[in-house]
Amino acid sequence: MAGIGFKLRRYTEDGSYFGMLQGYTFSAIIVAGPWLLLILTLGSVAVFSRGEMSLFHVTLMYIFSFSLIYLGLFQFVLTRFLADRLYAGEIDLHIPAFLGSLVVALTPQAIAAAVFLYFVEASVPFLVVAYVTHLVINTIWIVLFFLGVLRAYMWVVWSFLIGGVISVAVSLGLGVIGGQTGYLAGFMSGQVVTLSMLLWLLLSEFPWEKGIDFSFLSYFRRYPSLAFLGALYYLSTWIDKLVMRTTEAGVLLAPKLMWAAPDYEVASFVAQLTILPALALFFIRVETGFFEAYRDFFSAIANHQPLSVIQDMQRGVVRSVRSGLEALLTVQGTITLVVVLLAPQIFNQLAFDETKLRMLRVLVLGSFLQTMLFLVVILMLYFEHYSEAVRSCVLFLVTNGVLTWLFSRVERDLAGWGFSIGAAVALIHAIAAFRRLLQRLPEVTFMRQLQAPSGPGLVHDEGIAFYHRGQPGGRALAGDS
Repeated sequence: MAGIGFKLRRYTEDGSYFGMLQGYTFSAIIVAGPWLLLILTLGSVAVFSRGEMSLFHVTLMYIFSFSLIYLGLFQFVLTRFLADRLYAGEIDLHIPAFLGSLVVALTPQAIAAAVFLYFVEASVPFLVVAYVTHLVINTIWIVLFFLGVLRAYMWVVWSFLIGGVISVAVSLGLGVIGGQTGYLAGFMSGQVVTLSMLLWLLLSEFPWEKGIDFSFLSYFRRYPSLAFLGALYYLSTWIDKLVMRTTEAGVLLAPKLMWAAPDYEVASFVAQLTILPALALFFIRVETGFFEAYRDFFSAIANHQPLSVIQDMQRGVVRSVRSGLEALLTVQGTITLVVVLLAPQIFNQLAFDETKLRMLRVLVLGSFLQTMLFLVVILMLYFEHYSEAVRSCVLFLVTNGVLTWLFSRVERDLAGWGFSIGAAVALIHAIAAFRRLLQRLPEVTFMRQLQAPSGPGLVHDEGIAFYHRGQPGGRALAGDS
């Protein structure tokens, strides 16, 4: 993703306000396209729709939440696999690996969705549309895993914009005729268009003669921490919503199985919109600047530079991390503070009562802390600090889930504090662990090189120097993806 970040940074460096608007807008769409699409589509349909919409809304919530949690098992593993293959110049494996991941990832999802929907009391047409929508959304996520190095990033932006417009327009049209089934079918039609455009981009960018490849499966054994990390992170961000559905705030919005906590979840989704500036800033400014310092550090090692030079490069990495996080704290912290203080004035058109506004303020703060945690975890992955990244996500999962459950039993006005406190605790742990790593970076790097296993099939976790050994001018693998 840093590669696209360098291209988008050119917009922000041309000295014009329009260039800055272009760069950060494109960044936000690329980073959070499906998520933005869901929120804007649901919001638009909610404003203009008529009649009962609970089944439509809760179905999409279940599709997105469970697809994210499940595909988290594959996201970082596939990214690591692709980074290694691209580093080795084996781009001919890109499409075969994509087809293999579709088979491996979608087959369990297709079976689980069929079993789940079988027990949902709804019309057969609605269930069929929901099933197809589920598979389409999952496929979009998987395609995005393979588009991180795409040069035609503008087409990714247009894919989501065109698909989003079609989803809203067709939903409102079919909804008048077919009710909630029509609304969902309209939403699905836009997603099919987005998926078709993304597939076209992928197939036109990478060569493919024929065949399917499953060699990425070996990376689950080589990097077990990465599989756990993805699922744990997404589960930790959703656990408070799942817990709230079991409390007094939870209601059964669809016949059997489909529970929701409407007030809490609406406030949570609105709060998540406030962190888009942080994601865009990290993508364009922070990650690109950090990657340049990161690359220089490992190039110095690969080129056998003196220890003084390596230590100077280490200080450059530390400076880039510090300046990047300070910029994020300044920009996103200011936005968060403004939203918290002016929430009634900003959201008065959404008919938020005092209870929702109270939750919203807490969740805006929590979303800021959660985003900072996510970005620190990303920086950890550059150095293959997988174990600490997993510990941070486990800490977030446990504290968020337990505190949300406890607070919901004590006082309803405490809703959201479990999420915010859990994110704060995990963020403190992640920053402390990452700081220790940066302080001992040369030592840790050389020690891992000595300890790195060799030979096919051996478990290799957290050994970044192993891949830079004997590679003059070698570049960082995670950054290449």
